[in-house]
Amino acid sequence: MPDKAKPPLLDFWFFGPERGHLMKTVSIIREMTARQELRLRLFVHPQHRELARRLLPEPQHTIETYPGGLQLSYNADLDFAVGRTFRSILKYALYNAWIDYRVFRRAVKAERPALIVNDFIPLVPLYAWRAGIPLVGIYNYLLKETSLGQGPLRRLAAWAVGRLYRRMYRLCTRMILGNFASNPPPGANIRLVPPIARRATRSRSEVRRSLGADQRPLVFLSMGGGNTPQTDSYLRRFKLVAQDPQVQLLLLPRDDQESRRLKEQYPDYLVGEGDWVETQEVIAAADLVISRAGFTTVAEALKAGVPLLLWHVEAHPEIRETENNLLGQGLAAGLLTAEDDPTQILLKVQAALEKKDLRQRLLELPTDGAEQAADVILELLAEITH
Repeated sequence: MPDKAKPPLLDFWFFGPERGHLMKTVSIIREMTARQELRLRLFVHPQHRELARRLLPEPQHTIETYPGGLQLSYNADLDFAVGRTFRSILKYALYNAWIDYRVFRRAVKAERPALIVNDFIPLVPLYAWRAGIPLVGIYNYLLKETSLGQGPLRRLAAWAVGRLYRRMYRLCTRMILGNFASNPPPGANIRLVPPIARRATRSRSEVRRSLGADQRPLVFLSMGGGNTPQTDSYLRRFKLVAQDPQVQLLLLPRDDQESRRLKEQYPDYLVGEGDWVETQEVIAAADLVISRAGFTTVAEALKAGVPLLLWHVEAHPEIRETENNLLGQGLAAGLLTAEDDPTQILLKVQAALEKKDLRQRLLELPTDGAEQAADVILELLAEITH
C-alpha cells in the first residue's frame, strides 16, 4: 500500500539513445512538479543518466538505467539500416526486453508506483498491465503512412511495428499524442495535445550573448540527436550561408569533442559549447531554424514561433509525414533537398528570412502541449490516489 504521508511515486521510462523522447517528457515533468509535490523514478538509456540528472536535478528524483533497450539503426540519410535494426529487434524480443522486465519488477517490489509514464519503450505497457499499475503513454501523433520502403524485410518490419504498437497503445490507461495536425482521436483512451516542448527560461538577448552572437539574423542549423548524426558532406553544403556577412550560422555540438572538431574544421560557423542541453532556448533566440522535421525540433520551433526551413528526408516515415504536414499547412519557411547546391541553399535561406508574416502566424498557434499533458497525468493520478 502507498504511504499516504509521502508524495505519490511515479515511474517514468524513456526511450533512447535518441534524446527527443527524454527532452519531450522532461517538459511535462517540469510542468507537473511545478504544481504538485511528486517523487519520481526515471528509467533512462545508459547514455542519458548524466543528461537526465542535469535536466531534472531535484533531490527527490532517482535516476536508474535499463540495461536492455531497443537500438534503432540508421544510415546517413536517416533510412533504416535494415540488417542492424532487425538484429536489434530480435535481440530485444528474445533477451533485452526480459532484462528490462527484471529491472521493472525489482523497482515495483522495492516500492510500487501509483502510476507509470512511458515514452515509447515498446513493452513497458505490457509490464504495467501484468503488474496491474495504471499507465500513461506519451507518443508522437499516429502516422497515416508507415512504409519503411520496398523489399520483404522492410515490409515485414512495417507490418510488425504497426501491429505491436496498436496492441501496446490499447494497454495504456491514457495515451497522450503530441499533435499539430487535425487528426481526430482514434480511441477512447487517447488525448490529443498541441506540440510538447520545454519552455525557454532565458531571454533572447541573454542566450545570444552567451553564444557570442551579434545583432545579425541568427540561423540555427540543427544536426540531429543521439544516434542520427549529420555528415560533413551535409554541413559543407551550408558553407556559403556561413560566409554570408549578413547572417550568423550556428552549430550546436552534442559534446566537447564534437565542439572542438567543428570549431577547427568550420571556422566560418558560429559553434556553441558541447555541454549545452537546453536547445529550446537556442531555438527561441534564433531567427530561423534549419532542420529535418524531427518531432522535438519541430515542437520547440513551433512553441517559440520561429520559422523552420526543412531539410527533406524521404526515407524516414515519421519525418516524411511531419514534413508533409508542415508544408501542407503553410507552417514551414521552405524545403531544402539533397539536390540543392550551396548557392541554391543560400538563396533559400535568404528567402526564408524574409518571411516575416510566417513568424506572426506561428505565434498564434496553440503550443501548450506540455501543460495539457501534465493536466492529463495529474488528473489520472488524482483519480487513482483519492
